[in-house]
Amino acid sequence: MNHKYKDKDGNLALTSRSSQLWKRIWPHIQQLRDNSLWVVGKGQMKFWEDNWIGHIINPLDKSGITVREGLESLDSWKHLLSEEQLHDISLIKIDDDAPDRLIFKGTCDGKFKTGHYISYLRARNAKIWWTNIIWKKHIPAKIGAFLWRVFLNAIPVDEKVYLRGILGPFKCCCCLDGGFETITHLLVNGVAAKKVWGFFGKMLNRRLPSNGFGDMVHHFKVWLSDVKIHSQLGMVMVGLYGFICWEIWKVRCKSKFEGDPIKPAGVIAKIKAQIKTFNCTLQPQTESTKWDLIILQKLCLRHIPVMRPRGKWVSWTKPPADKLKMNISVKEAKDSCVGGCLIRNHEGEILFWCRHITKGKEIATILEKIITEGLIWSKSVACKNPILESHLNLEEVSRGEGASPAMIYMARKLDLESMVLSLVGPKQNRTATELAKSLDTPFLSSSNQSKLGDSVRKWLNQDKLGTQILQD
Repeated sequence: MNHKYKDKDGNLALTSRSSQLWKRIWPHIQQLRDNSLWVVGKGQMKFWEDNWIGHIINPLDKSGITVREGLESLDSWKHLLSEEQLHDISLIKIDDDAPDRLIFKGTCDGKFKTGHYISYLRARNAKIWWTNIIWKKHIPAKIGAFLWRVFLNAIPVDEKVYLRGILGPFKCCCCLDGGFETITHLLVNGVAAKKVWGFFGKMLNRRLPSNGFGDMVHHFKVWLSDVKIHSQLGMVMVGLYGFICWEIWKVRCKSKFEGDPIKPAGVIAKIKAQIKTFNCTLQPQTESTKWDLIILQKLCLRHIPVMRPRGKWVSWTKPPADKLKMNISVKEAKDSCVGGCLIRNHEGEILFWCRHITKGKEIATILEKIITEGLIWSKSVACKNPILESHLNLEEVSRGEGASPAMIYMARKLDLESMVLSLVGPKQNRTATELAKSLDTPFLSSSNQSKLGDSVRKWLNQDKLGTQILQD
């Protein structure tokens, strides 16, 4: 077993007999080694192979000595070390009372955590531009996944089989002369592929390089040059690229394993049918140009106008982790006013609610009642200043602008000016409004969510999930 994971000196290594799994794990072992550091205590780590001075010393000697042994016989190694290394080594002292500690430089406390390592890898690896193009809801999942593998050069063509050491009579199914099958040859340069790309390239008035391009990513970039990705034509071209590659791959597999002949005309017919169905699912965000419309007409595709919503999408915003949010609303009935108040935490969980009614149509009275009750409850849980949110402009009321004397008196009595006030649209305050007008919720104060009516609980769940709603 050791010969698969270790060299002849007993150190972890990548050998000719290593498994495929070990070959995939090995780069991460190297990453962890480069980002780990030994803090010397007793000095039991390896002098040459371990990182204990900020980097691994070039292991010219493979005797496997420890740091303690190396420091004790440093004169024997001085000629192998640089002045900088000797200076770093001179600062390190052996401490028999302290254990050697291996720390991970990617965390503040030095402890290795899988989550931090994944974050490190994400920050280290540059974002790939084409991922935001192929992973869209209008792109079929199988097409997006296939393009992902194509761009990462991870399709099992003959070239890949050959590189694994498997020898055999390799021959491209798409060519009469039997060229060697690589990804670019199969999907772009093969006889069948050239006919398919040539047909659609002519319709799109697009000249594609058959030779002289770097790889499939470069080919994709040329295909999308001067195209607005969020327009209808841009979306069609991304889908068309995926369908062409996918259909060529399918007929290749059928020819290779079932012996069916490859017919470019049949491939083109399938792609045309698929792109028509695909076009019906699109929701373009950018207007089509006159040139776009001409090309869409050539492809026999129906033009889809940009749908602009009347309003904007909004949702209830959760408060910060150290704050509570109190939503209030008032509804006028025939001879009375009904008010509703909800207090929720940063997770959207309801902690307190109250619903009250007053005779007459004086909004100030019911506002004072529900706000006061909410503030009393907030102080009981050591939250002196919750965020007060409503679609009623309480900020203007607190400044005495455009409000009745009763409202101004209420604002001064509650000292609204010193509170954190938030003005939102009616749809963002919908749960408090539903509470105020709810017919199946009693008039009382409670922390029990089960006493709320079904209509109120429905909106509570929508707010908690962050569901958006169109606001005029």
